[in-house]
Amino acid sequence: MADWLVVVGVSMAVMATVGLIRQAAWRGHSLVLFVLPVAGLQQVQENWEAYGRLALLRVAGLVITLAGLGLMYVDYRENATIPLMPGQVVSGGADITSSPFVRSSEAALLMARGEGHPLTGRLHGTDLKTPQVTLVNGVLTVHQGDGVLPELSVSLLLNWPAEAIRERRTLLVSPWEEQGPEVHLSWTPAGQQYPETRIIRNGYRLDLALAPRDRSGFSGTIQLVLPDEKNSYLVGDFTARPNHLRYRDGKVDAAFDHPDTLAWVAEQYLQTQFPAGVLQNVEVENVTLRRAAGEGRVEVRLTRSDGGGGRRQLGLEKNPVGWAVTPGSMTGGRQPSPEPSRPPESAEPRGPDTSEPLTDLLALAPLTGTELTVRESSGRERTGVLTRVASDRLWLRLALGAGNAEIAVDGAHIDSLGSHDGRRWQVATPSVADTPSAVAPGDDPVAPEVPYQALLGRQVRVTTGDGKTQEGRLQAVEGGRITLTVPVGAGTVEYFHALPDIVSMEAVR
Repeated sequence: MADWLVVVGVSMAVMATVGLIRQAAWRGHSLVLFVLPVAGLQQVQENWEAYGRLALLRVAGLVITLAGLGLMYVDYRENATIPLMPGQVVSGGADITSSPFVRSSEAALLMARGEGHPLTGRLHGTDLKTPQVTLVNGVLTVHQGDGVLPELSVSLLLNWPAEAIRERRTLLVSPWEEQGPEVHLSWTPAGQQYPETRIIRNGYRLDLALAPRDRSGFSGTIQLVLPDEKNSYLVGDFTARPNHLRYRDGKVDAAFDHPDTLAWVAEQYLQTQFPAGVLQNVEVENVTLRRAAGEGRVEVRLTRSDGGGGRRQLGLEKNPVGWAVTPGSMTGGRQPSPEPSRPPESAEPRGPDTSEPLTDLLALAPLTGTELTVRESSGRERTGVLTRVASDRLWLRLALGAGNAEIAVDGAHIDSLGSHDGRRWQVATPSVADTPSAVAPGDDPVAPEVPYQALLGRQVRVTTGDGKTQEGRLQAVEGGRITLTVPVGAGTVEYFHALPDIVSMEAVR
Protein backbone atom coordinates (compact mmCIF):
# COMPACT_ATOMS: atom_id res chain seq x y z
CA MET A 1 0.00 0.00 0.00
CA ALA A 2 2.85 2.38 0.77
CA ASP A 3 4.18 1.95 -2.77
CA TRP A 4 0.82 2.89 -4.26
CA LEU A 5 0.55 5.98 -2.07
CA VAL A 6 3.92 7.21 -3.31
CA VAL A 7 2.94 6.61 -6.95
CA VAL A 8 -0.41 8.42 -6.59
CA GLY A 9 1.10 11.31 -4.66
CA VAL A 10 3.91 11.93 -7.13
CA SER A 11 1.47 11.70 -10.04
CA MET A 12 -0.84 14.28 -8.49
CA ALA A 13 2.05 16.66 -7.74
CA VAL A 14 3.43 16.42 -11.29
CA MET A 15 0.00 16.95 -12.88
CA ALA A 16 -0.70 19.99 -10.67
CA THR A 17 2.73 21.52 -11.41
CA VAL A 18 2.20 21.12 -15.17
CA GLY A 19 -1.20 22.79 -14.86
CA LEU A 20 0.23 25.73 -12.93
CA ILE A 21 2.98 26.24 -15.51
CA ARG A 22 0.45 26.28 -18.38
CA GLN A 23 -1.75 28.81 -16.55
CA ALA A 24 1.27 31.03 -15.84
CA ALA A 25 2.39 30.91 -19.48
CA TRP A 26 -1.13 31.82 -20.70
CA ARG A 27 -1.35 34.78 -18.30
CA GLY A 28 2.23 35.94 -18.92
CA HIS A 29 3.47 35.27 -15.36
CA SER A 30 6.90 33.90 -14.42
CA LEU A 31 7.16 30.09 -14.83
CA VAL A 32 10.01 29.76 -12.30
CA LEU A 33 7.72 30.76 -9.43
CA PHE A 34 5.59 27.64 -9.95
CA VAL A 35 8.46 25.23 -10.47
CA LEU A 36 10.13 26.02 -7.11
CA PRO A 37 8.10 25.00 -4.00
CA VAL A 38 6.54 27.90 -2.04
CA ALA A 39 8.17 30.47 -4.40
CA GLY A 40 4.86 31.22 -6.14
CA LEU A 41 2.77 31.48 -2.96
CA GLN A 42 2.16 35.26 -3.36
CA GLN A 43 1.26 34.85 -7.04
CA VAL A 44 -1.29 32.15 -6.11
CA GLN A 45 -2.87 34.31 -3.40
CA GLU A 46 -3.26 37.27 -5.77
CA ASN A 47 -4.73 35.05 -8.55
CA TRP A 48 -6.61 32.47 -6.50
CA GLU A 49 -9.34 31.90 -9.05
CA ALA A 50 -6.76 30.88 -11.69
CA TYR A 51 -4.23 28.95 -9.57
CA GLY A 52 -6.07 27.94 -6.36
CA ARG A 53 -7.40 24.47 -7.28
CA LEU A 54 -4.14 23.42 -8.99
CA ALA A 55 -2.12 24.62 -5.99
CA LEU A 56 -4.29 22.58 -3.60
CA LEU A 57 -3.94 19.52 -5.86
CA ARG A 58 -0.14 19.81 -5.75
CA VAL A 59 -0.17 20.17 -1.95
CA ALA A 60 -2.38 17.07 -1.66
CA GLY A 61 0.00 15.10 -3.89
CA LEU A 62 2.96 16.08 -1.73
CA VAL A 63 1.10 15.04 1.45
CA ILE A 64 0.16 11.63 -0.02
CA THR A 65 3.75 11.09 -1.14
CA LEU A 66 5.10 11.88 2.32
CA ALA A 67 2.55 9.51 3.89
CA GLY A 68 3.64 6.67 1.59
CA LEU A 69 7.30 7.29 2.35
CA GLY A 70 6.52 7.27 6.08
CA LEU A 71 4.78 3.91 5.84
CA MET A 72 7.69 2.48 3.91
CA TYR A 73 10.09 3.63 6.62
CA VAL A 74 7.99 2.08 9.39
CA ASP A 75 7.85 -1.26 7.55
CA TYR A 76 11.59 -1.20 7.10
CA ARG A 77 12.22 -0.60 10.81
CA GLU A 78 9.86 -3.39 11.89
CA ASN A 79 11.51 -5.91 9.57
CA ALA A 80 14.97 -4.84 10.66
CA THR A 81 14.20 -5.47 14.36
CA ILE A 82 13.22 -9.15 13.82
CA PRO A 83 16.23 -11.21 15.02
CA LEU A 84 17.57 -13.94 12.81
CA MET A 85 16.88 -17.34 14.32
CA PRO A 86 19.81 -19.77 14.08
CA GLY A 87 18.96 -23.14 12.64
CA GLN A 88 19.73 -25.69 10.00
CA VAL A 89 20.53 -24.41 6.52
CA VAL A 90 19.08 -26.51 3.69
CA SER A 91 19.99 -26.01 0.06
CA GLY A 92 19.49 -28.01 -3.09
CA GLY A 93 18.30 -28.04 -6.62
CA ALA A 94 16.16 -30.12 -8.93
CA ASP A 95 18.63 -30.01 -11.82
CA ILE A 96 22.20 -30.68 -10.78
CA THR A 97 24.84 -31.27 -13.39
CA SER A 98 27.13 -34.16 -12.61
CA SER A 99 30.58 -32.90 -11.65
CA PRO A 100 33.72 -34.11 -13.50
CA PHE A 101 34.79 -35.93 -10.31
CA VAL A 102 31.86 -38.38 -10.55
CA ARG A 103 33.14 -39.76 -13.86
CA SER A 104 36.84 -39.19 -13.25
CA SER A 105 39.55 -41.82 -13.07
CA GLU A 106 40.33 -40.58 -9.53
CA ALA A 107 36.86 -41.61 -8.33
CA ALA A 108 37.14 -44.96 -10.11
CA LEU A 109 40.50 -45.61 -8.42
CA LEU A 110 39.06 -44.75 -4.99
CA MET A 111 36.18 -47.17 -5.55
CA ALA A 112 38.56 -49.95 -6.60
CA ARG A 113 40.81 -49.43 -3.56
CA GLY A 114 37.95 -49.39 -1.06
CA GLU A 115 36.02 -52.36 -2.40
CA GLY A 116 35.96 -55.26 0.07
CA HIS A 117 37.34 -53.14 2.93
CA PRO A 118 35.56 -51.53 5.92
CA LEU A 119 33.55 -48.44 5.10
CA THR A 120 35.58 -45.30 4.50
CA GLY A 121 35.20 -42.09 2.54
CA ARG A 122 35.22 -38.31 2.57
CA LEU A 123 32.22 -36.05 3.27
CA HIS A 124 32.43 -32.31 2.55
CA GLY A 125 36.21 -32.41 2.62
CA THR A 126 36.52 -34.38 5.93
CA ASP A 127 37.68 -37.99 6.06
CA LEU A 128 35.48 -40.52 7.86
CA LYS A 129 37.26 -42.15 10.81
CA THR A 130 34.53 -43.86 12.90
CA PRO A 131 31.44 -44.06 10.67
CA GLN A 132 28.23 -45.67 11.90
CA VAL A 133 25.35 -46.80 9.71
CA THR A 134 21.63 -46.98 10.53
CA LEU A 135 18.53 -48.00 8.58
CA VAL A 136 15.55 -46.35 10.28
CA ASN A 137 12.18 -45.56 8.67
CA GLY A 138 13.51 -46.56 5.25
CA VAL A 139 16.43 -44.09 5.36
CA LEU A 140 20.02 -45.38 5.18
CA THR A 141 22.28 -42.95 7.06
CA VAL A 142 26.06 -42.93 7.41
CA HIS A 143 27.09 -40.54 10.18
CA GLN A 144 30.02 -39.58 12.36
CA GLY A 145 29.98 -37.70 15.66
CA ASP A 146 28.98 -38.21 19.29
CA GLY A 147 26.26 -35.56 19.59
CA VAL A 148 22.55 -35.80 18.95
CA LEU A 149 23.17 -33.93 15.68
CA PRO A 150 26.07 -35.68 13.90
CA GLU A 151 29.06 -33.71 12.68
CA LEU A 152 28.96 -35.42 9.27
CA SER A 153 26.23 -37.49 7.67
CA VAL A 154 24.87 -38.61 4.33
CA SER A 155 21.34 -40.02 4.09
CA LEU A 156 19.79 -42.00 1.25
CA LEU A 157 15.98 -41.86 1.17
CA LEU A 158 15.56 -45.45 -0.01
CA ASN A 159 12.05 -46.04 1.34
CA TRP A 160 13.16 -49.53 2.38
CA PRO A 161 11.54 -50.38 5.75
CA ALA A 162 13.85 -52.57 7.82
CA GLU A 163 11.13 -55.11 8.60
CA ALA A 164 10.37 -55.55 4.86
CA ILE A 165 13.93 -56.55 3.89
CA ARG A 166 13.96 -60.36 3.96
CA GLU A 167 16.46 -60.99 1.16
CA ARG A 168 19.34 -59.26 -0.58
CA ARG A 169 18.50 -55.97 -2.31
CA THR A 170 20.61 -53.99 -4.77
CA LEU A 171 20.35 -50.48 -6.22
CA LEU A 172 22.32 -48.97 -9.12
CA VAL A 173 22.04 -45.27 -9.99
CA SER A 174 23.96 -43.66 -12.89
CA PRO A 175 24.83 -39.93 -13.02
CA TRP A 176 22.39 -39.25 -15.88
CA GLU A 177 19.39 -40.91 -14.20
CA GLU A 178 16.72 -38.68 -12.63
CA GLN A 179 14.60 -41.22 -10.68
CA GLY A 180 17.15 -42.15 -8.01
CA PRO A 181 16.54 -41.59 -4.28
CA GLU A 182 17.33 -38.22 -2.76
CA VAL A 183 20.69 -37.85 -1.05
CA HIS A 184 21.08 -35.46 1.89
CA LEU A 185 24.64 -34.41 2.67
CA SER A 186 24.99 -32.69 6.08
CA TRP A 187 27.94 -31.13 7.86
CA THR A 188 28.43 -28.80 10.82
CA PRO A 189 30.60 -25.78 9.98
CA ALA A 190 33.29 -24.79 12.48
CA GLY A 191 31.94 -22.59 15.25
CA GLN A 192 28.29 -23.33 14.49
CA GLN A 193 25.76 -25.34 16.44
CA TYR A 194 23.46 -26.51 13.67
CA PRO A 195 24.41 -28.48 10.54
CA GLU A 196 23.96 -27.40 6.95
CA THR A 197 22.37 -29.79 4.48
CA ARG A 198 22.58 -30.03 0.71
CA ILE A 199 19.90 -32.00 -1.10
CA ILE A 200 21.10 -33.88 -4.19
CA ARG A 201 18.45 -35.42 -6.46
CA ASN A 202 20.57 -36.49 -9.43
CA GLY A 203 24.06 -36.32 -10.90
CA TYR A 204 25.55 -38.85 -8.46
CA ARG A 205 26.69 -42.44 -8.86
CA LEU A 206 25.51 -45.20 -6.49
CA ASP A 207 26.10 -48.95 -6.23
CA LEU A 208 24.36 -50.34 -3.10
CA ALA A 209 23.74 -53.89 -1.84
CA LEU A 210 21.94 -54.70 1.41
CA ALA A 211 21.04 -58.07 2.99
CA PRO A 212 19.51 -59.06 6.34
CA ARG A 213 22.05 -60.30 8.85
CA ASP A 214 20.29 -61.01 12.15
CA ARG A 215 18.29 -59.09 14.75
CA SER A 216 21.22 -56.71 15.13
CA GLY A 217 20.93 -55.33 11.59
CA PHE A 218 21.99 -55.73 7.97
CA SER A 219 25.20 -56.32 6.05
CA GLY A 220 25.88 -54.19 3.03
CA THR A 221 28.36 -52.66 0.63
CA ILE A 222 28.24 -49.23 -0.99
CA GLN A 223 29.97 -47.13 -3.63
CA LEU A 224 28.69 -43.53 -3.65
CA VAL A 225 30.23 -40.56 -5.50
CA LEU A 226 28.55 -37.16 -5.03
CA PRO A 227 28.69 -34.13 -7.39
CA ASP A 228 29.44 -31.56 -4.65
CA GLU A 229 32.30 -29.08 -4.74
CA LYS A 230 34.25 -31.05 -2.05
CA ASN A 231 34.27 -34.35 -4.06
CA SER A 232 32.49 -36.41 -1.38
CA TYR A 233 32.38 -40.21 -1.66
CA LEU A 234 31.74 -43.42 0.30
CA VAL A 235 33.08 -46.92 -0.39
CA GLY A 236 33.34 -50.19 1.52
CA ASP A 237 31.45 -52.79 3.56
CA PHE A 238 29.29 -51.90 6.55
CA THR A 239 26.77 -53.18 9.08
CA ALA A 240 23.56 -51.15 9.34
CA ARG A 241 21.57 -51.25 12.58
CA PRO A 242 17.78 -50.74 12.66
CA ASN A 243 17.91 -48.24 15.55
CA HIS A 244 19.66 -45.10 16.74
CA LEU A 245 21.97 -46.77 19.27
CA ARG A 246 25.52 -45.44 19.35
CA TYR A 247 28.45 -47.80 19.79
CA ARG A 248 31.90 -47.31 21.36
CA ASP A 249 34.50 -50.03 20.89
CA GLY A 250 31.78 -52.45 19.82
CA LYS A 251 29.59 -51.81 22.89
CA VAL A 252 26.41 -49.75 23.21
CA ASP A 253 27.07 -46.24 24.47
CA ALA A 254 24.64 -46.02 27.42
CA ALA A 255 25.36 -42.28 27.82
CA PHE A 256 23.90 -41.30 24.43
CA ASP A 257 20.68 -39.29 24.88
CA HIS A 258 18.12 -40.99 22.67
CA PRO A 259 14.87 -42.93 23.25
CA ASP A 260 16.44 -46.02 21.67
CA THR A 261 19.15 -45.96 24.36
CA LEU A 262 16.56 -45.90 27.14
CA ALA A 263 14.63 -48.76 25.51
CA TRP A 264 17.81 -50.86 25.28
CA VAL A 265 18.74 -50.22 28.93
CA ALA A 266 15.24 -51.16 30.08
CA GLU A 267 15.29 -54.39 28.04
CA GLN A 268 18.68 -55.40 29.43
CA TYR A 269 17.45 -54.74 32.97
CA LEU A 270 14.32 -56.86 32.51
CA GLN A 271 16.38 -59.77 31.20
CA THR A 272 18.17 -59.89 34.57
CA GLN A 273 14.94 -59.86 36.59
CA PHE A 274 13.60 -63.16 35.26
CA PRO A 275 15.14 -66.66 35.30
CA ALA A 276 16.77 -67.80 32.10
CA GLY A 277 14.22 -68.94 29.53
CA VAL A 278 11.18 -67.43 31.28
CA LEU A 279 11.10 -64.11 29.41
CA GLN A 280 10.37 -64.76 25.75
CA ASN A 281 9.90 -61.25 24.32
CA VAL A 282 10.13 -57.61 25.42
CA GLU A 283 8.20 -55.12 23.28
CA VAL A 284 8.82 -51.43 23.96
CA GLU A 285 5.54 -49.52 23.63
CA ASN A 286 6.49 -45.98 24.67
CA VAL A 287 9.60 -44.04 25.71
CA THR A 288 9.60 -40.64 27.40
CA LEU A 289 12.94 -38.81 27.49
CA ARG A 290 13.45 -35.61 29.48
CA ARG A 291 16.97 -34.73 28.46
CA ALA A 292 17.26 -31.53 30.49
CA ALA A 293 16.19 -33.25 33.72
CA GLY A 294 18.30 -36.35 33.05
CA GLU A 295 15.39 -38.75 33.51
CA GLY A 296 13.01 -40.86 31.45
CA ARG A 297 10.33 -43.57 31.53
CA VAL A 298 9.88 -46.72 29.44
CA GLU A 299 6.68 -48.73 29.03
CA VAL A 300 7.07 -52.32 27.83
CA ARG A 301 4.90 -55.38 27.15
CA LEU A 302 6.32 -58.69 28.36
CA THR A 303 5.67 -62.15 26.93
CA ARG A 304 6.65 -65.17 29.02
CA SER A 305 7.44 -68.65 27.78
CA ASP A 306 4.36 -70.07 29.53
CA GLY A 307 2.09 -67.85 27.39
CA GLY A 308 1.47 -65.25 30.09
CA GLY A 309 2.40 -61.61 29.85
CA GLY A 310 1.91 -58.15 31.27
CA ARG A 311 3.03 -54.58 31.14
CA ARG A 312 5.77 -52.85 33.10
CA GLN A 313 6.84 -49.23 33.58
CA LEU A 314 10.44 -48.42 34.45
CA GLY A 315 11.93 -45.11 35.49
CA LEU A 316 15.43 -44.27 34.30
CA GLU A 317 17.98 -41.69 35.36
CA LYS A 318 21.29 -40.56 33.93
CA ASN A 319 24.44 -40.89 36.02
CA PRO A 320 28.11 -40.30 35.16
CA VAL A 321 28.32 -43.78 33.58
CA GLY A 322 25.16 -43.44 31.46
CA TRP A 323 21.46 -44.24 31.61
CA ALA A 324 20.33 -46.78 34.22
CA VAL A 325 17.06 -48.02 35.70
CA THR A 326 16.12 -46.23 38.93
CA PRO A 327 16.03 -48.77 41.78
CA GLY A 328 12.48 -49.59 42.87
CA SER A 329 10.90 -47.73 39.93
CA MET A 330 9.43 -50.77 38.12
CA THR A 331 5.65 -50.89 38.39
CA GLY A 332 2.91 -52.96 36.82
CA GLY A 333 2.20 -50.38 34.10
CA ARG A 334 -1.08 -49.80 32.33
CA GLN A 335 -3.27 -52.88 32.04
CA PRO A 336 -5.43 -53.29 28.91
CA SER A 337 -9.18 -53.14 29.39
CA PRO A 338 -10.95 -56.51 28.96
CA GLU A 339 -12.74 -57.15 25.70
CA PRO A 340 -16.55 -57.10 26.01
CA SER A 341 -16.96 -60.36 24.08
CA ARG A 342 -14.76 -62.34 26.49
CA PRO A 343 -15.53 -63.19 30.10
CA PRO A 344 -13.40 -61.30 32.61
CA GLU A 345 -10.25 -63.12 33.58
CA SER A 346 -8.09 -62.71 36.61
CA ALA A 347 -5.25 -60.25 36.04
CA GLU A 348 -2.99 -62.17 38.44
CA PRO A 349 -0.58 -64.83 37.13
CA ARG A 350 -1.87 -68.32 37.81
CA GLY A 351 1.38 -69.71 39.17
CA PRO A 352 1.72 -73.35 40.30
CA ASP A 353 -1.17 -75.53 41.43
CA THR A 354 -2.10 -74.98 45.11
CA SER A 355 -3.57 -78.46 45.62
CA GLU A 356 -0.16 -80.20 45.84
CA PRO A 357 2.97 -79.39 47.87
CA LEU A 358 5.47 -77.15 46.07
CA THR A 359 8.63 -79.14 45.30
CA ASP A 360 10.49 -76.72 42.99
CA LEU A 361 10.69 -72.98 43.60
CA LEU A 362 11.17 -72.38 39.86
CA ALA A 363 7.46 -73.06 39.48
CA LEU A 364 6.93 -69.61 41.06
CA ALA A 365 8.58 -67.86 38.08
CA PRO A 366 5.21 -66.78 36.55
CA LEU A 367 4.50 -64.87 39.77
CA THR A 368 7.51 -62.58 39.29
CA GLY A 369 6.47 -59.01 39.99
CA THR A 370 3.56 -59.94 42.31
CA GLU A 371 3.38 -59.52 46.09
CA LEU A 372 3.88 -62.66 48.18
CA THR A 373 3.97 -63.48 51.89
CA VAL A 374 6.70 -66.00 52.78
CA ARG A 375 6.37 -67.92 56.03
CA GLU A 376 9.57 -69.53 57.30
CA SER A 377 9.89 -72.67 59.38
CA SER A 378 10.69 -70.53 62.43
CA GLY A 379 7.30 -68.81 62.12
CA ARG A 380 8.69 -65.54 60.75
CA GLU A 381 6.74 -63.96 57.89
CA ARG A 382 8.01 -61.58 55.19
CA THR A 383 5.87 -59.74 52.67
CA GLY A 384 7.37 -58.29 49.50
CA VAL A 385 7.40 -58.30 45.72
CA LEU A 386 8.90 -61.41 44.11
CA THR A 387 11.77 -60.25 41.89
CA ARG A 388 13.76 -63.39 41.08
CA VAL A 389 13.52 -67.16 41.56
CA ALA A 390 16.18 -69.88 41.65
CA SER A 391 15.91 -73.58 42.34
CA ASP A 392 17.06 -73.19 45.98
CA ARG A 393 15.99 -69.66 46.92
CA LEU A 394 13.91 -66.66 45.96
CA TRP A 395 14.34 -62.89 46.18
CA LEU A 396 11.85 -60.38 47.61
CA ARG A 397 11.84 -56.58 47.32
CA LEU A 398 10.83 -55.10 50.68
CA ALA A 399 9.83 -51.53 51.49
CA LEU A 400 12.24 -50.18 54.11
CA GLY A 401 11.85 -46.62 55.30
CA ALA A 402 11.79 -44.32 52.29
CA GLY A 403 13.37 -46.86 49.95
CA ASN A 404 13.46 -50.53 48.98
CA ALA A 405 15.79 -53.43 49.67
CA GLU A 406 16.09 -56.84 48.01
CA ILE A 407 16.65 -59.89 50.23
CA ALA A 408 17.22 -63.56 49.44
CA VAL A 409 15.21 -66.25 51.26
CA ASP A 410 16.66 -69.76 51.43
CA GLY A 411 14.25 -72.37 50.10
CA ALA A 412 15.22 -74.80 52.90
CA HIS A 413 13.73 -72.39 55.48
CA ILE A 414 10.45 -71.72 53.64
CA ASP A 415 7.37 -73.41 55.08
CA SER A 416 4.64 -71.86 52.91
CA LEU A 417 3.85 -68.93 50.60
CA GLY A 418 0.69 -66.91 50.11
CA SER A 419 -0.59 -64.23 47.75
CA HIS A 420 -2.88 -61.29 48.53
CA ASP A 421 -5.75 -62.94 46.61
CA GLY A 422 -5.92 -65.81 49.13
CA ARG A 423 -3.94 -68.49 47.31
CA ARG A 424 -1.45 -70.47 49.40
CA TRP A 425 1.34 -72.89 48.51
CA GLN A 426 2.76 -75.39 50.97
CA VAL A 427 6.43 -76.17 50.42
CA ALA A 428 7.17 -79.91 50.44
CA THR A 429 9.18 -81.17 53.43
CA PRO A 430 11.74 -84.00 53.29
CA SER A 431 10.29 -87.51 53.41
CA VAL A 432 10.70 -89.87 56.35
CA ALA A 433 13.36 -91.84 54.48
CA ASP A 434 15.43 -88.72 54.11
CA THR A 435 15.05 -87.77 57.80
CA PRO A 436 17.85 -89.03 60.07
CA SER A 437 16.75 -91.64 62.62
CA ALA A 438 16.19 -90.52 66.18
CA VAL A 439 18.88 -91.29 68.77
CA ALA A 440 18.00 -93.90 71.34
CA PRO A 441 17.84 -92.70 74.95
CA GLY A 442 20.79 -94.82 75.95
CA ASP A 443 23.03 -93.61 73.16
CA ASP A 444 25.28 -90.63 73.68
CA PRO A 445 26.55 -89.61 70.27
CA VAL A 446 29.08 -86.84 70.00
CA ALA A 447 27.35 -83.83 68.44
CA PRO A 448 29.39 -82.18 65.69
CA GLU A 449 30.92 -78.89 66.76
CA VAL A 450 29.29 -75.87 65.09
CA PRO A 451 31.66 -72.90 64.76
CA TYR A 452 30.88 -69.33 65.90
CA GLN A 453 28.15 -70.48 68.35
CA ALA A 454 29.69 -68.29 71.05
CA LEU A 455 29.09 -65.17 68.91
CA LEU A 456 25.36 -65.70 68.37
CA GLY A 457 23.39 -62.52 69.02
CA ARG A 458 26.48 -60.29 69.05
CA GLN A 459 27.66 -57.59 66.66
CA VAL A 460 30.42 -59.13 64.54
CA ARG A 461 32.70 -58.28 61.61
CA VAL A 462 32.89 -60.97 58.91
CA THR A 463 35.78 -61.19 56.43
CA THR A 464 35.26 -63.38 53.33
CA GLY A 465 37.73 -64.96 50.95
CA ASP A 466 37.42 -62.17 48.40
CA GLY A 467 38.71 -59.64 50.93
CA LYS A 468 35.36 -57.97 51.64
CA THR A 469 34.18 -57.24 55.18
CA GLN A 470 30.67 -56.76 56.56
CA GLU A 471 29.36 -55.87 59.99
CA GLY A 472 26.07 -57.03 61.47
CA ARG A 473 24.39 -59.07 64.18
CA LEU A 474 24.99 -62.84 63.98
CA GLN A 475 21.49 -64.26 63.84
CA ALA A 476 22.03 -67.97 63.17
CA VAL A 477 24.64 -70.59 62.29
CA GLU A 478 22.98 -73.55 60.56
CA GLY A 479 22.90 -75.42 57.31
CA GLY A 480 26.55 -74.74 56.52
CA ARG A 481 26.12 -70.97 56.56
CA ILE A 482 25.61 -67.98 58.83
CA THR A 483 22.81 -65.42 58.87
CA LEU A 484 23.91 -61.82 59.39
CA THR A 485 21.32 -59.12 60.17
CA VAL A 486 22.30 -55.64 58.92
CA PRO A 487 20.20 -52.51 59.73
CA VAL A 488 18.99 -50.66 56.60
CA GLY A 489 16.82 -47.56 56.94
CA ALA A 490 13.98 -48.27 59.35
CA GLY A 491 14.36 -52.07 59.04
CA THR A 492 16.93 -54.82 58.63
CA VAL A 493 18.22 -56.99 55.82
CA GLU A 494 19.57 -60.51 56.27
CA TYR A 495 22.74 -61.60 54.46
CA PHE A 496 23.88 -65.21 54.13
CA HIS A 497 27.52 -66.35 53.99
CA ALA A 498 28.64 -69.93 53.44
CA LEU A 499 31.00 -71.20 56.15
CA PRO A 500 33.75 -72.19 53.68
CA ASP A 501 33.78 -68.60 52.34
CA ILE A 502 34.46 -67.05 55.76
CA VAL A 503 38.09 -66.28 56.55
CA SER A 504 37.55 -64.71 59.97
CA MET A 505 34.81 -63.47 62.31
CA GLU A 506 35.31 -61.27 65.34
CA ALA A 507 33.06 -59.44 67.75
CA VAL A 508 33.15 -55.67 67.41
CA ARG A 509 31.25 -54.84 70.62
